Amino acid sequence: AMDLYDGPPVELEELGNHPFYTPEPFTGRLFWHHLHHLFLRNKQYMLTEEDKRRTWKKAAEHYAASGDALEAISCYRKSGDHISMLKVISVFAQNLRSIAEKDAEFLLEHLDLLTPQEVRDYPVADYFRAHIYMNILELDKAEALLANLEKRLLGRGRPEETTLLGDTYVALGIIHMMRNQLDYGLFFQKADACLPNGSSFYNRGTLAIEN
Repeated sequence: AMDLYDGPPVELEELGNHPFYTPEPFTGRLFWHHLHHLFLRNKQYMLTEEDKRRTWKKAAEHYAASGDALEAISCYRKSGDHISMLKVISVFAQNLRSIAEKDAEFLLEHLDLLTPQEVRDYPVADYFRAHIYMNILELDKAEALLANLEKRLLGRGRPEETTLLGDTYVALGIIHMMRNQLDYGLFFQKADACLPNGSSFYNRGTLAIEN
């Protein structure tokens, strides 16, 4: 409660004495009575759209700081802040060891919310989309995304995107390796030219590496 509330401390203390709240002194949390929670939910119509966005964004920041990525992603979606949502997805995707199908669907659904302009501005979104497909062994979808991403990055020719291009080649090489296609080494050679110091993308979870 202290992390989320930005009003006078005395008001927070008074809130702790509210008959419908039970304070937890060790964690600073307030547990709401179910009926009061329903009451507040039904009063949301009194909030302006800006108030709602601000509240969802504050909740998202709290969840992200606590390491609760899926809740943070959901709240950033409701706040309309797609770029912060993408940043949380990027951290989550880089640390995947494996992923349940329902979680993959959740992440893909949220990546699909990005506008065409946001996808153009942040090509890493398509990389993460492909990475998720690789983790659930949808290799054809992953390869199509990565091949398109390679063309986009080569066409843009931006030096700051060279690392992403190298990681794209690595992912394509892994897909070809998983299919027992002997040309996978060509992709790793291309990746090596882009990543002279190795990849900065820390990934424990691509299933080909687990193999």
